Amino acid sequence: RGGEGGVREAPEGEGESESQPDWISSLSSTESFVVSGICDGSLRLFDQSDAFQQVGYVKAHAGPVQCVSSVEMEGNDKLLIASGSMDQTLLMHMVNKKNQVNLHAVCSGGHMSSVSSTKLLSTGSGTASLASGDWDGGFCVWNVPTSSNESSESSSKKRKGVASQDVQEVTPQFFLKAHASNISGIVGAYQNSNVLLTSSWDHSIKSWDLESQNNILTLNGAKVATCIGRCHNSDVVATGHPDCTVRLWDMRSNTKNEGSLFD
Repeated sequence: RGGEGGVREAPEGEGESESQPDWISSLSSTESFVVSGICDGSLRLFDQSDAFQQVGYVKAHAGPVQCVSSVEMEGNDKLLIASGSMDQTLLMHMVNKKNQVNLHAVCSGGHMSSVSSTKLLSTGSGTASLASGDWDGGFCVWNVPTSSNESSESSSKKRKGVASQDVQEVTPQFFLKAHASNISGIVGAYQNSNVLLTSSWDHSIKSWDLESQNNILTLNGAKVATCIGRCHNSDVVATGHPDCTVRLWDMRSNTKNEGSLFD
């Protein structure tokens, strides 16, 4: 709201927010929901239209959740959640209309270390793909099964604690040694669903063509990149760093080794 001279004042909270059982390690939001990943291995679902009340919960991992990504699937009114953990597991959960969080797929055969970043991408018509990065710089892309009997590359199996539900076991479309160290973030490129951008503790920001599985651009900085976000209308990205600095990068390039860092 406006104060004297038109200066906007900081909003005031009405009481304390609901406390969580452990550190909140990751967050993801859609138009309707916010999903939090907790260091006790749980995922918690909050309804944005109901004062951020918690409406769903699942104990997903045996170790701390490192990353979470969510997308509302077109045409079926379901929320898909992907989460990676320090226990080296990468899982997909589906939220139904009753806000029940059910295990949907287990990603196996890809990462051999802590899963530190993940990104769900809606591909339209109720389908999606998943990208993930790990502590050692490994990068995987996965198909997201849309039903319990889909995909010749997936096998149906039962999981403990999931009653009468077929859970897919999914193997990666491909695996790349993308960085020399931890992949700290993944974002999709602007207006190009075939390109992903990654940040890493190896000080670099990279652009990847998923169809050719090639690195099409690498920009190197002087500091560890701990997170990444993209401008809503271009391939300018921002990264966070341990030196309390936010850096902007121009990833708009068609030729390797082009692009720039905005100082």
